[in-house]
Amino acid sequence: MAASNDKQRVPLGVSAFTSGVTASVSGGVVPVNHVHTKNLTVIKHRVNLPGARFALTAAVSGGAADAQGQKLLTLPQGKWLVLASRYDLSSVTNTGYSATSAVFGIGTAAATADDAALTSTEADVLASPTLGDGSLASAAAETDQAYVLGTGTAPALIGSTTADTDLYLNVGGSWIHASATAATLTMTGTIELFLLDLGDI
Repeated sequence: MAASNDKQRVPLGVSAFTSGVTASVSGGVVPVNHVHTKNLTVIKHRVNLPGARFALTAAVSGGAADAQGQKLLTLPQGKWLVLASRYDLSSVTNTGYSATSAVFGIGTAAATADDAALTSTEADVLASPTLGDGSLASAAAETDQAYVLGTGTAPALIGSTTADTDLYLNVGGSWIHASATAATLTMTGTIELFLLDLGDI
């Protein structure tokens, strides 16, 4: 079942103002006026995951790096500043599957196979928290809840002035299979993203 997405707009009324910054000119010092020509809008995306499924596979038993990604939502054309995120997730794996370093993240690109760590655009919106305790023992539910400023380290600028931008929920880690057959990681819960709409800057 696909993830559902609720969006709320929170306008920030911004008007022209005179700051305390001054500039030296011939004949004296004058104040510098800062004029905002548009209103800024914080958009909150709430994504409901009614069982987003990740089929993580390895060719043989034993340790193997693997990763998967699933699209969460599409942002319209323009630049976006990632202010914060909040997540409340529950993760369950089927039998015969565990991990030594399971992580998840949100990025502008889907994670690729053989990728134990989520890096660069795989986690440029939310940077790789540990999934549960990192082990994802077979059939055991792991719960993750947190409120994160920026990407987890700092605000980030994403988006394109020429095309829409897809966001992906990615999972990576060094996985351990009890057999060579495929296993499934199921994630349910909610993710909220707080983004500042900067338009076509």
